[in-house]
Amino acid sequence: MSRTSRLFIKSLDTSKSCNLLNRTVWDPWTVAKRYYPAPVKRFYLNASVARGDTGYEIHLDRKPLKTPTKKALTIKSEKLANAVAAEWCAQKDVIAPNVMHLTALCNTVQDNPLRKTKDDLIGAVLAALPMDTILFRSDDNDKLSELQKEKWDPIYNWFQDHFNVEVPLATGIICPEIPDETLDKIRDFLDSNNFEAVQGFVFGMDSIRSVVLTTATVMNKITPKEAVHLSRLELEYQTARWGTVEWHHEVELFDSIARLSAATLFFDTHT
Repeated sequence: MSRTSRLFIKSLDTSKSCNLLNRTVWDPWTVAKRYYPAPVKRFYLNASVARGDTGYEIHLDRKPLKTPTKKALTIKSEKLANAVAAEWCAQKDVIAPNVMHLTALCNTVQDNPLRKTKDDLIGAVLAALPMDTILFRSDDNDKLSELQKEKWDPIYNWFQDHFNVEVPLATGIICPEIPDETLDKIRDFLDSNNFEAVQGFVFGMDSIRSVVLTTATVMNKITPKEAVHLSRLELEYQTARWGTVEWHHEVELFDSIARLSAATLFFDTHT
């Protein structure tokens, strides 16, 4: 069954979706919601980085930027702090928090509004692996199937070889059963990173619905842009055949690239 068919099933009435696919399987994708404050008018002229007692701070006209819980935002990495300051410098008349992904990630790890632990986040990744986008292939021996093999198999095979694990492909809409050994090795990989890095990983995973592609991205096997295009392979195949809703698909594409790029930078600056 193609991804289009699976998306149709997902769009069914909630009660029917629960009966068909077990509602809990969708929960991992929403485990790490970002902490975005409400939009406000721009109230500052400049954004800069300053060294504080416990890390770097973002100053808006010399006043320290605060998190939604009114604590001074503190960032350990100077590189990340400069990137967050750049997000604030890029704002126009109205601050658009929905595109300030690094700021949201920093707010999330510092305030931790959902009180998630690293183990919670790792558990979400492991639960999401059986639903990975690139594990679901077209049932038809058609051009899409050939394209999936050509584009997805190199990363799919790299993932298995790198961790020396087996990740079965899905059968129809049925999620594959991931071997315990595979889950243990992925858990060890994630657990070797700190809470902040894992939070960034989950944000990337949420953005493209793929543990495999997110892993390849944070390990510099592929770029965020390449990962996003791979995650949208069937969508781009179908739009090439039937046409595109230009404003919608293009906005979605660039937003996904921005999100995964932010996640990759966030992961990198915490490892």
